[in-house]
Order: sequence, then C-alpha cells, then structure tokens
Amino acid sequence: MLRLEERLAVVNLYEELGSYRAVAAVVGCDHKTVKAWLERSRRVSVAKVVSRSRATDPYVELIRERVERTEGRVRGKRLLKLLRAAGYRASLRTLERALRVERRSWQQRQRRVYRPWVSAPGDFLIVDWGEVGTVPTAAGQRKLYCFCAVLGWSRWRYVRFFTCQRFQVLAQGLAACFEALGGVPAHVMFDNAKTVTIDFVAGASVLNAELVRLATHYHFTPVTAAASDPESKGKVEALVRYVKSRLVPEEGFSSLDEAGREAEKWCQEVNWEVHEETRAVPAARLEEERPLLRRLVERPPVATGENRKVDQLSTVRLGSARYSVPSRLRGEVVQVLADGDEVRVIHQGSEVALHRLQAPGGTSIQDEHYPFPAPTGLRPLRPRHPAEVRFLDLGEPAERYLRAAAAAGTVRLLQQLERVLELERSHGREAVQAALTRAVEFARFGHEDIAAILLAAGAAPPARLQPATPLALEGLPQVPQRALESYRWSA
Repeated sequence: MLRLEERLAVVNLYEELGSYRAVAAVVGCDHKTVKAWLERSRRVSVAKVVSRSRATDPYVELIRERVERTEGRVRGKRLLKLLRAAGYRASLRTLERALRVERRSWQQRQRRVYRPWVSAPGDFLIVDWGEVGTVPTAAGQRKLYCFCAVLGWSRWRYVRFFTCQRFQVLAQGLAACFEALGGVPAHVMFDNAKTVTIDFVAGASVLNAELVRLATHYHFTPVTAAASDPESKGKVEALVRYVKSRLVPEEGFSSLDEAGREAEKWCQEVNWEVHEETRAVPAARLEEERPLLRRLVERPPVATGENRKVDQLSTVRLGSARYSVPSRLRGEVVQVLADGDEVRVIHQGSEVALHRLQAPGGTSIQDEHYPFPAPTGLRPLRPRHPAEVRFLDLGEPAERYLRAAAAAGTVRLLQQLERVLELERSHGREAVQAALTRAVEFARFGHEDIAAILLAAGAAPPARLQPATPLALEGLPQVPQRALESYRWSA
C-alpha cells in the first residue's frame, strides 16, 4: 500500500520515466502496484459544483438597478416593500444577503484607480492648515493652528503657528515661507477653505479676490485641490498629521513664541534628514531647486496684518481690545498685526503704532496720537464776567485758587475775586500770585486772608520748631531729674 508521499512520487516519476517497472524500482514496490495506482488516479474526476437557485434570483436586475440609482445607499427594509409588490415572498435576511453582494459588486466597479502625482522642480508648493489645540495669550486662551507647506519636488517642509486662519494670516504665512525658500514657485496649491474659495460654479472654484491680488504680486498661479485627492495634497496632509503627532506636545505650548521657536527648530531638523520617499535630503534638493524658483519681491500690505477701519475715537479693535492710532487716520483702513506680545498697526506699508497686546476689553491709548492731552475729568473754565477774565489772567495760581475756593463752597466768590484784583493793583502781580498759592495750601479763600498774607510779605512759619531752652531761675531748690529713656516701655 503506497503512502501519500509515495503516490505523489509515483505520478511525477512516471511522467519522467514512462515505465511502470522503472518507477517501481525507484519507489521499491511491485510494478503492478504502480500500474494500479496510476489507473486509479486517471479515473478520479472532479465533481461539478452545482449552484442552488435563490429566492432573489428573479429580482436581481431590480435589486441591481436600485443599488446603482442610490449609489449603494439603498436599505433592505425599503427595498423589501418594492419586492413584495413584485411577488417576492422570502425573508428580509435573504434579501439583505443578495443586496450585500450587489452592493459589493457596485463598489468594485466604482473603485478609483490612483496614479502617482509627480511635481517638477520649482513647480508646486502645497499648503494646508491644521488645528493643534489651544495656546494661552494675553487675550485669553485661543485656538492654535499650524500653517504647513511642502515643496512638491524637493519635499522641503515649512511650519508656522497662528491663532486664526484669516486671509491676512494666510498671506503672512505664504510671505514668510517664500522668504525662507528664497524664491516663489510657479504654482501654489490650496485646499478649498473660505479664505481661498468663495463659491463653486459648475464644479469650478471661484477664488477669493484678495488671493488673486496676492498671487499677482508674487507672480504665482493659485490652484485648488479636488476633493479626496491624495495624489496631489497627500504630501501636506501627511505633514499636518506629523506635526500633530510629533511636534506639538500633549500638554500644548505655553505661548505662541514658544510654538514659533519649536517649529523653526523642528523644520531645521527634518529638512536635513533623509526623506523616506525620495531617499534624499530635502535641504540639499532645495539648493538644486532654488535657481528654478521665481524672483522674490517685497511683502505686500495685505501680508502685514488684518484690515481694520479707524473709528471716530482714533482707535481700532483686535481681539475685543482697543488700540489707538494717529488721529489723522480716522476713517482710513489700516492693517493690524499681532506679533507675539505686541500689536503693530501698519498703514500703506509703514508702521504707525506699536502697542502691548491687551486682554479682551482692555485699552491701550498713547498720548502722541491725539492733538490734545488726556482728559483730566475737570470741567473746563469758561470766564464770561470781566472780573473772571482778569482774574484768570493771573495764570495757573489763579486757576487753582478759583477751583479750590469753589470746591470749598466760598460764598460771594465773584466779589472775593474783585477785591483780590484790587490787591494786585497795590501789591503787584507776582506778590498776588505767591499769595494765592499760599492761600490754596492752607485753604484760606477770603480776600482778608490774601491781604494778611501780603502784609506778612509771604513769610511762612518754620517748617520745624527748635527745641525750647529750659527756663533757668536762681534760688529754686534742686530736685532729682530722670532721663526720658527711663519712661520708655520695654518688652
């Protein structure tokens, strides 16, 4: 009796030798056994697979049509009602089994064929945003976003952090990226964010007018990526995931400045490491790609901050805080840029104000931005009577005297002022001014007090009294004396 491995050897040896006896001599059995085994193996036939008919077979075309019409979203319970009307009497489970087969077949037919996307040197820069937690600022806890950019050919990467995704911030990120590159690529690919695409018409992206002006300034062509297009924007999406998992710590950054320093350090490291896809150093490939980049120009005004209109108070608002600007710019549009802990206000490319970043509801006002000093809260004096006009002509001492006398409730104050003016004619302007200053110091507001001060020639009592000399009389009995230190209490 041949073992299983011997049977296989018999078949293979007979194909090579073509003789029963030769095979038997090799295997070590009788040639009749070899012949019987080979004849038996030739009689073995493969059983045919018989497929059973299913209750859903008459309705396959209807099921397939519903699957294609709904793009695979049709549900079994909904479809069961239609098949019941067509004569189907089997269970819902049988229908769902057939529906699963047709849905899988439709998905196989719709499966997309991917093709690698190859970028030429100096051709494409791919840009994307990612939300990476929050960061504390002087304006409170703010969301933190990473601006990521990748050169399509060299795979050189750039990362910077911001606290919003406004278009002015996007322009700042692009400008800083171009400056780090030392040039401008021919195309910049964006996702369809609101700062890039404002509408869709027949599937075409309607670009933001500000982006078009920015592209005209830097001489690049903006391109928007198609939905679910990993071939084109997969590079930058991978960078966003890498930043979230590797660069940002679990506890987050303590400040925006720290995030910026870590991003710069991290980019320096990864751009000098061998890239897994290209097996080359991105910084070295950038040196080859840089001559093919377009010439770099100066930053446009839009890349210097967020647009704000100066209100009637000569201030602008940023982050629910108010900042002053020169009053000559009222009604003008300026750019406000939050740079770390500072807020810069820029108009027509030049910086016109610099403030410290304020918390929400805060105010930063600079006196040099206004043609008049800061309000003191005092009601301005408006002299109308001739005596009032002549009295205030005595200068600042007269104004202080008038305000102090009014606050003290001096009765018949106007008559008091007229009599003080009479004292001016007899004692002179400077003497009366000195007397008014002294009267305010001691809160004496009557004209008799002013006259007394003038008669004393402005002499003031000594600021510190000298110790008195003890009275010495002859013939008095001597009594013992104790020093003052004897009366001091000691713990």
